[in-house]
Amino acid sequence: MATSARDVGARDDSRDAVTAFASAGAASLASAVYFWRKRATMPFKISAAATWLTAGPAAVLWYAPSRASLERELAEKAAARGASAREDAIRRDGVAAARTLLEKRASEES
Repeated sequence: MATSARDVGARDDSRDAVTAFASAGAASLASAVYFWRKRATMPFKISAAATWLTAGPAAVLWYAPSRASLERELAEKAAARGASAREDAIRRDGVAAARTLLEKRASEES
């Protein structure tokens, strides 16, 4: 399956976010170590909190699969179990129910 320009842009944006979080996390970790060695309690606590708030999301984003690959995998699994026919039936029934409600409302207003 070909990758669209939107998917490439989304992947680049997520990599930019990972890089930003990882950079901020590394700087926070370095400052936390520095303040730990200086025995500066309050700056250490602030740096440690900033490390958790930046390095944690960076790790999650780094290992998370891309949205395009997840959508492709889910579509393949849905096709394998024959979900498209079921989804079409649900959609068709929903449209029929909506039309019935609209026709009923229109007849009541007339």
